[in-house]
Amino acid sequence: MKSNRITKFLLMLMLLVAGLTSCKKYFDPPLVFEKEVVTPFVKERKVLMIVVDGLSGIELKKDVPTNIKALLPNSKYSFNALADANTGDASTWTTIVSGVGHNKHGIEGDDFDEEFDEDDPHGTNNPQSGTGFVTFFQRILESGKTMKSYAVTPNALISKNLFGLADGNVLVSSDAAAKDSILSKLGRNETDLGVAVVNFRGVNEAGVKSSFSMSSAMYKDAVTVADGYIGEILTGLKKRKDYAKEDWLVIITSNHGGSGNTYGGASLEERKVPVIYYSPNIVGKEFEIPDLKNSLTVNAINAFNPTILNANAGQFNVGNTGDYTIMCKVKVITKSGTNSVIVGKTTHAYSATRGWHLMIASSENKFRAILGDGTLYFVYSPKTFVIGQWHTIAIKVYTENGKRYGRVYQDGEPGAAVDVTGKNITGTGDFFVGPGKSGVAYGASSNLVNNLAYYNVNLPDQYIKDFACKQELDATDTYWNQLVGYWPMGEGSGSVLKNRKDDSGKTDFLFPGSPFAWNLAQSWSCSTEENPNIYLTYDKDLMSNILYWLKIPIVASWNLEGTPWLQKYETEFIK
Repeated sequence: MKSNRITKFLLMLMLLVAGLTSCKKYFDPPLVFEKEVVTPFVKERKVLMIVVDGLSGIELKKDVPTNIKALLPNSKYSFNALADANTGDASTWTTIVSGVGHNKHGIEGDDFDEEFDEDDPHGTNNPQSGTGFVTFFQRILESGKTMKSYAVTPNALISKNLFGLADGNVLVSSDAAAKDSILSKLGRNETDLGVAVVNFRGVNEAGVKSSFSMSSAMYKDAVTVADGYIGEILTGLKKRKDYAKEDWLVIITSNHGGSGNTYGGASLEERKVPVIYYSPNIVGKEFEIPDLKNSLTVNAINAFNPTILNANAGQFNVGNTGDYTIMCKVKVITKSGTNSVIVGKTTHAYSATRGWHLMIASSENKFRAILGDGTLYFVYSPKTFVIGQWHTIAIKVYTENGKRYGRVYQDGEPGAAVDVTGKNITGTGDFFVGPGKSGVAYGASSNLVNNLAYYNVNLPDQYIKDFACKQELDATDTYWNQLVGYWPMGEGSGSVLKNRKDDSGKTDFLFPGSPFAWNLAQSWSCSTEENPNIYLTYDKDLMSNILYWLKIPIVASWNLEGTPWLQKYETEFIK
């Protein structure tokens, strides 16, 4: 028994020794406490757009109401943003939600199915000629983002034709109901609400019933009511449960202003609207705009060049006696590969010309007048022109020391005189603006033309120099009584260029059916100072800025005409 216990003990001892000798030692490192990586919280971007139909930017600036004024210190804004040139409700609203103008989207006037009326002074020459449009509601759906959109309006046509792809499309009976609807939507605290649009109509209705002016008590009261609704909506927005986690861009704008108690045309009174982009982190800045002019682009050899028929244009012949000065503003957009007429009363651009015309001498990059009595007399400007820059051009035919001369001035500087003594510069051609019709024209450049003036006097050189800085002429002008014809060409729509010196209509330029387009262009100016606050923004920019804010990439093939210019200031609001 005793020997067995000894044997077991020795066996256990041997196993223990074997185990100890087979163990390896490993290094036990000290504890390391790593810092937790914290992902910065990024607020979710959202957009609220409030569109007050008929709210004139010109009038709003005169008396900004309380709630709108409170937004300005944290807004990029302008009271002179430009609505679509066709300021009908359907057209302007389509531009707002599609980012393209009426020439592209094809919607005209107040009705999406409106028939074109040739007698309507606000009509256009190309009704329903656009290539279609896509709204930002559709672009949001296509983006794959999970955000929802909501739109509310008292306008049944807008609801039916433009808001159809909003996730919530609500038609209401009044502005008050629109306000209540959006407040209810915001108050539900739905986290997937990404875009909300609300439309008010009361200001527009007041403008039509009285006038689009703050001097009208009815209009001003309607603006005050709309401002009160805006205040309530902003209060409701800030009460959202997750407002602190949301990054809202609030846009306040209008679809058009008005002239008197009407709208639908292309005047600046009708086109200038407010646009306010508000976010708490935006640094306030008001954009001013340059002086603007409606200008006609003439760019085609066509039977419908703006024309005064020869039967009514005899007084615009230079003849073989007397003194005349013809002046206008010209901006060359693109020049032709060949010479091209800008304006004239002539039988042909070249072949045995009888009459006069101003043209672009393409190879020299100069303006040139041709005075013709069957033989052509070339009269050149003193220097080359700059493409994309306004130039003031004068053709002067005058008598001096018993001889008659022709001379061309560019921006007040005279060119060399050409002797035309005894030449009868009279023709049977029509008086027209543009390259001319087939059989008369030679080439076709693209130009803007404004402020055409025809005087029956040899104007002093200093007056011609001063004309370069003048805007429109009126009866206070020194040589108003010597004006035979004056066409400011600032109508902005339609197909008539009115002669301010003749109310009969016989010496108006007419171009029914013309393909030429009206453009709102920066006016000429003699100032050399640059203003960093000058920036021209359009309602076409709204869609681009909305998509930018929502981080939806803009695809070039969409052919948007607006600019997402908010991105230039993102250092202010990206924290």
